[in-house]
Amino acid sequence: MRHITRPIPRGMYLWILVCAGSACDPAHWRYLTTLTPVAVPTNLPDGNAIALGDTTQDSPPPAAAVGKFGSQPAVDLFQFNGGTWSFDRRLGPRPGAKGNFGEAVALSADTLAIGAHHDDPQKVENGYVDLYVRQGQAWQFQQAVTVTSFTPPPLTSGSAEFGFGRALDLAGEDLVVGAGRFAGGYGRVFVFHREAGKYTQVAELKEADPDQRFDANFGDTVKIYGDTIIATRPDTPASTPPPKAGKVYIYARAGGTWALQQVLQSPTATGAYDGFGNAAALWGDQLAIRKTGMVYVYTRSAGVWSQAWSVAVGSGEVNSVDINDDHLAIGEPAEAANGYQHAGQIRIFLGLGNTYNLQALRNEPAPGKDHFFGARVALRGNQVLVGAPGSAGGSGAYSATLSYLDGPY
Repeated sequence: MRHITRPIPRGMYLWILVCAGSACDPAHWRYLTTLTPVAVPTNLPDGNAIALGDTTQDSPPPAAAVGKFGSQPAVDLFQFNGGTWSFDRRLGPRPGAKGNFGEAVALSADTLAIGAHHDDPQKVENGYVDLYVRQGQAWQFQQAVTVTSFTPPPLTSGSAEFGFGRALDLAGEDLVVGAGRFAGGYGRVFVFHREAGKYTQVAELKEADPDQRFDANFGDTVKIYGDTIIATRPDTPASTPPPKAGKVYIYARAGGTWALQQVLQSPTATGAYDGFGNAAALWGDQLAIRKTGMVYVYTRSAGVWSQAWSVAVGSGEVNSVDINDDHLAIGEPAEAANGYQHAGQIRIFLGLGNTYNLQALRNEPAPGKDHFFGARVALRGNQVLVGAPGSAGGSGAYSATLSYLDGPY
């Protein structure tokens, strides 16, 4: 569940919005609550990972996960019960575990995945993913997942490597993990499958050898839905050799094997960096891809993906996107609101065939300068979870969650 992985060096607030019915009008998305923990720790300035469970179910209660890392990394869990979100529990790294625990999180039914891409005191980015399962009302540690197809590279000349766990996603019994910093940024994607309660690695995905390039970050964002995986390669503005336009790789599973189905590139690509793939979301036969200044929606028919719709979006590299059933949520954290620079906003669109209509534009209830509302969005059922990393008032503040829901005012 969307999990963007570029940290923003501030405390983070998260919000939830909700929409009831298949044809919600703009007045229906409203602020529901701010998710607040029981205890507010210090030195958790980032909080750049959020995940939202299926809010249409009643039992077990839908869950939300908020990850943040720093000197006291943690993941806070919340549950939605009786129409109200409440703090559930806090998870921390296992005894002796190192690194950026909580930098990426994903939820699928009763399974929670938590990424930590640094895993030793020298901050080698080999990384791991911790898996938890919900049994009754308790979340129990199940397994730590690492790469088994080869030995990750060691620290070289003071540069961190690999980045396993910086991006991840869950769907059913499948886990996909990005390692966008592999070998300095060439990137890999690893696929795991759970049988008899244990995840094992079943695939290693990479670009074709002629396409691999330093600092391209293949696997920077990964998503899985059913038998489809997407992996982005957005490149970086400062890469050497000069950056190229981003790409999105789509894989399909057949007979237990993951094979490349299609490669997408920005419709307006000139070959230079354009941020294509900085954020992406996948739902069934719909795919939303973010690039600098635009979001594109693709649909799949007879195994072929084609562009169906596009919309201009706000400036900034951390804009986020999520798609769920017939709704599309776009975060625009760099936009001004009520005269405040970088207060941020989100827009929610309703899909109608191959087009989308703007359904709601929402700001934080109390906008402020550099709040960056919309830096993260997670859309499930009739609710959207929204991150606002600057709302807490600076470093050391807790990353809360703001909840929006669809229903009349």
